[in-house]
Amino acid sequence: MFTIEIDGDKHAFYISGALGDSLGEMLSGTYCLMNIEDTNCYCPDFMERQEFEMSGADYECRGNFEAVLAERTTVDMFYKATFGWGEEPRMIKWVLEKPLTIQDDFILHIKIEVQDDRRKEYNYDIDFREFCYALAKAFTQAFKAYGIRGYYEATWQHNLNIEKLIYLKAFALNKLEEFFPKYSE
Repeated sequence: MFTIEIDGDKHAFYISGALGDSLGEMLSGTYCLMNIEDTNCYCPDFMERQEFEMSGADYECRGNFEAVLAERTTVDMFYKATFGWGEEPRMIKWVLEKPLTIQDDFILHIKIEVQDDRRKEYNYDIDFREFCYALAKAFTQAFKAYGIRGYYEATWQHNLNIEKLIYLKAFALNKLEEFFPKYSE
């Protein structure tokens, strides 16, 4: 079992109950929410895209994405991830939704619906970096408890993308400059 803490609430998940790609979808979905029109960002059906008109604050941020955005005024981006977590005897539905912005710092809306004997719903609005940190911490907790191979066996996870996990952790810690390799001449 591992837990993720959001706004003081602890949500526990049983690793052996995470059939399919649920945890990988959480990782991929979170990664895709931070990347603007990234052609290397494989985000399948559980992600939703929308085109939006950039605002003044987005133009200030655009310098970080000049190669992608050039002189455009609209952006087609991922803004929502919806996935289920199958855990006998309950089902958990996660919805992660960001505002339509290209800025790194934003408030992420999280909706968690738990269906067991009765239906419970949790709604959070939290800093995206804090969520990335909590997610990276949850993965670290799972790896410490089960090991990477044990985690893989327990979840039936197909190729967990460690690069995305490390990128999210670097982003959460404001250390993205350390994520990218430096080549000496």
